[in-house]
Amino acid sequence: MENAKWRGVAKGLALSAVYCLAYLAAWFSSLDQWFLPAGLRVAGLLLLPYRYWPYLFAGDIAALLLLRAPRAGYDGELWAYASPFLLPPLIAIVPALLRKRLKTIERLIKWLPLMAPTIALWGWFSNMLINFVLSGPTSFASFDKLMKFSIGSWLGIFIVLLPWLVWLERDSGKVSVHHFRRDLLISIITSSALYFSISFSGSLDPSLRQGMLMLMIAPAIGLAFRHGWHGAAIGIFVANLAIAMTLPDFNFEAAHDTSTFMVQQALVIAATGLLVLGATISEQYAKARGLGIAEAEAIKAARAIFLSSERILRDKAISMDEMQLRVDTHHRQLAKRLKANGDHKTALLVNTEAVEHAARFQAQVADVYPIKIETHGLNAVLNSQGFVDNRGGGANVLPLLGSDPKLLTLELQLAAYRCACHALDLLSETEPSAYVLKTRIRHIGGRRGIALFVTAKPTTLPQSTHKSATAALELAARIKAHGGIVKRHHAHRVSMWLSEPIASAKIVH
Repeated sequence: MENAKWRGVAKGLALSAVYCLAYLAAWFSSLDQWFLPAGLRVAGLLLLPYRYWPYLFAGDIAALLLLRAPRAGYDGELWAYASPFLLPPLIAIVPALLRKRLKTIERLIKWLPLMAPTIALWGWFSNMLINFVLSGPTSFASFDKLMKFSIGSWLGIFIVLLPWLVWLERDSGKVSVHHFRRDLLISIITSSALYFSISFSGSLDPSLRQGMLMLMIAPAIGLAFRHGWHGAAIGIFVANLAIAMTLPDFNFEAAHDTSTFMVQQALVIAATGLLVLGATISEQYAKARGLGIAEAEAIKAARAIFLSSERILRDKAISMDEMQLRVDTHHRQLAKRLKANGDHKTALLVNTEAVEHAARFQAQVADVYPIKIETHGLNAVLNSQGFVDNRGGGANVLPLLGSDPKLLTLELQLAAYRCACHALDLLSETEPSAYVLKTRIRHIGGRRGIALFVTAKPTTLPQSTHKSATAALELAARIKAHGGIVKRHHAHRVSMWLSEPIASAKIVH
């Protein structure tokens, strides 16, 4: 327990040191109009666990002391040595209040367009308040300083926080990694081309330069539409960085580039709008994924129900078959006794009726569950006289069957058999004189399936019946459960397709 405690302290101290160095590096790479330390501070306050906040403050205070202590001679010792201890906790008030209401990354992104400018303005106010109380620099009180510092902090928050949020979502499965990387590469290439065009074109007209800088937001728009807020975040980061790289390399206090600052003002407005758009698109994507998952689960459940019902029907068919065996045994014994008593004519009649009864009964059993499909396959069942007698309704059924579907799973063959039965019942509303049943085995991509075409030769206009209406509903449900499609061509033709992944297909013996 003690070792775990000291390991936590060691991690905290390491965080303080790394944060201090990162803050200094960010400060020396910044201008007021593009202020990276603000983004570093906000990212830490919003994303790090609360137990690390003291170490974050320690690193922040250390960095500010290193930056402000050398200015004690002309900005005042009180301000130089006291403000580093007051500023980080004061700025942290707003992020702390907001963090309590932003428990997920999605909510953080949703509120970031409003939160970023709020924190930026609070940062300016905190600096101005501390400078006023401690008699520090007075430049923060000007409107010009307000605009530069707020816009700079706003951009700093975007450039540090947004890629961090995308990184945290890297394994969420909410974006296609392959497409995201490809689109990001295109965005980087486009922004780089614009950057080099501006940097190596000599003296450009200011309006043309600003127009080319404005174009750097275009890839972010495409990324937002393609990948929601993840795309918007990375697109804003790339545009923000590319525009900042065109800033002159100033090395003096209060350095400012007016031409680029106008573009940066446009950038924060566009970036804020893109985040709102991206969050909305991501929300719609999430709803679509949820509906897709729910539909997949419903289809899976429907298939399980159909499979369960097939097992029940199979058991019932076996029971009926066993019953028929007992009836056949009884008939044989009866015929044998009649022959023993010399009544050969009656014995022959009993045998004849027994054979006819057995044939009719076997046809009924096959209609309940085609047990023959397990040994001989779908084609044998569709080609049987029992199928014609039970499903034809007095009309002839002509099977024009394709290649043997034994390579399909038993489940899919059973589904195809039931769909063929439902299709015949559906087309019976035209009282056809004959049916034509065709099958074709197809391989499409990584799937193997069967196409069924049922055509009726009508004798009357279609008259919807309870039988045909029920068949239509059952056919649609079974096709849907097996990921297939069904289409009715006028009143006398039905086409359908059922498939399964090839990996799941196996030979049925």
